[in-house]
Amino acid sequence: MSATLAPTVARHAAAPGARERVAAERRRLRALSVTAAVGGAVTVASLLLAAAALALGSGRWIVAPRAVPFAIWLAVLAAVAALLLVARRRLASQLSEGDVARSIEREQQLRDGALRAVLEVAGAGPLASRAEARLLSRLGPPTAALAPARRAAAVRRAAVALGGGALALVALAASAAVSADGWAAVAHPLRAWSGTLLPPLAIVDVPPGVMRGEP
Repeated sequence: MSATLAPTVARHAAAPGARERVAAERRRLRALSVTAAVGGAVTVASLLLAAAALALGSGRWIVAPRAVPFAIWLAVLAAVAALLLVARRRLASQLSEGDVARSIEREQQLRDGALRAVLEVAGAGPLASRAEARLLSRLGPPTAALAPARRAAAVRRAAVALGGGALALVALAASAAVSADGWAAVAHPLRAWSGTLLPPLAIVDVPPGVMRGEP
């Protein structure tokens, strides 16, 4: 290693490299995206269950087909699975190392492909290490956000999803209180199917005697 390259490489040896910093940014964006997906799933599931409880309330679950509560749960699970599948595909396609590096280049006003080129040749030798060190000096301290605009957008999406999930849970609790029998049918589909959801009929306060001719 030449005398010119050695001090630069040694100075940045202890600091996180370009790949490590991009990986850290990806982890933050991934955590925010997962939070948004979970919030969206909670929102969808809660709203569907709340609507089902209201639809089956006031004894309507008694005259409805017995399979309706099971169909409701299948619909809820299918909707949540579809939403999570879309979120998983988005994570795979939009949060790859190359995609995040492209966002960093754009937000840090780097030359197109500058960071991706450094990632490709990282660890290849002194020249690659010097190029990486020069690039890292332009990215700022290790604690600085590399893609602040993208991270802020991800934070907003996560906050909206969590807020929507909280409101949907409140709506679900309200529907369960307003339509207690409908929610009971949704929450206990097996008991609704078997007819054991309601207590058995019983005759109370039977008079000790009956006059002749009375019913």
